[in-house]
Amino acid sequence: MTSHINRLVVGTRFMVNRLGAIRCPDLAGKTGTVAELSNSNTGVAVLFDGTRKPTYLHIDYITPMEVTGRPKITRASTSRSPTAR
Repeated sequence: MTSHINRLVVGTRFMVNRLGAIRCPDLAGKTGTVAELSNSNTGVAVLFDGTRKPTYLHIDYITPMEVTGRPKITRASTSRSPTAR
């Protein structure tokens, strides 16, 4: 069984996340588009906005963005019902 949680596809908009900013301070706050995915490792080719050549990053350094331009944050849902007071 294959897990597809946080799976990126070519064309996904992203922003450099906190880990990426710590490891690559020059990329902090940058956004772009996923250009290529590797099947054999954790690398991903990305095109930062305003560039022509791809940059290769570790997949953990980027976070997918929603159409609104904000980072897509997934939270575990709980099935607890609210309690009456």
